[in-house]
Parts: sequence; structure tokens; C-alpha cells
Amino acid sequence: MSRCRNWMLVSLFFSIDCFAGSAAEKTLNALTSEKPGSPYHWVSDNSMGGRVMERVLSGTPGPTVADETVKRDILASIGTFEEKAGGDKMPKLVEVRQLPKAKNEYNEVWVISRSGENIAYTVSLQPSPQGGVDFHVRGPWD
Repeated sequence: MSRCRNWMLVSLFFSIDCFAGSAAEKTLNALTSEKPGSPYHWVSDNSMGGRVMERVLSGTPGPTVADETVKRDILASIGTFEEKAGGDKMPKLVEVRQLPKAKNEYNEVWVISRSGENIAYTVSLQPSPQGGVDFHVRGPWD
């Protein structure tokens, strides 16, 4: 009976270790998984005998394809999201990053300033059948 009990304790000990590893792996995956459409991605590098992961913003910094009128309209749209989050109705644009173009749709990341922090939004722009430009804003991305 004692041998069986010891075997069960050893088995339970190793099972707990596996469960803990599995929980840690799930937690790490949850922390490093981005939401669909997110402009962020993770980059890993070797450092001091381990791996370091860093969250970086996608895209290449550059000017927006939007003209001044569309730019104002996009910032006003972002401002509606920002007001709800305690930011400015007309936010300050810090940076634009170009993402790959898909067919006739330009995709950009717009970074605005809110209380000293940079907040990212994704913006897609495409020619409108009625003339002008249609755009869609998603965010804010944490």
C-alpha cells in the first residue's frame, strides 16, 4: 500500500509540474497574442542566456496618403474614440506608419498623443465610387 501511495505522490508531483508549465505557457501565449487587425507584433531576441520579447509597432514611418481635408476628417473620427477614453476631441498626430497596400486600399497606422502616451489607430483609405476618399478607423489599440 505504501509503494502505491508513493507512486501516486510522485505521479501527482509531476502532473502538477506539467499543469504549471501548461498554465505558464497559456499565460505567455495570452500576453503575446495580438488581437486580429492589431498594428503591433512581437519580436524576440537572445539576451543574457534567455529570450527577450519586445512589442513593436508595424509599418514604415512616412507621410499619410490623405490630403489635408481627409486628414482632418480622420482625426475628427479618432477624436470621437479619444473623447470616450478621456482624450482630446481633436487629437495631435504624432506619427503615421505605412502598412502594405491591399488592392486599391491604403493601410496606415496613425499614432496620436493622449496624456503623454502614444496611442495607435489603424486607418484604411480607398477611392470612393462617388469621388473622393472613403476611410475606416479602428482602435485604439492597446
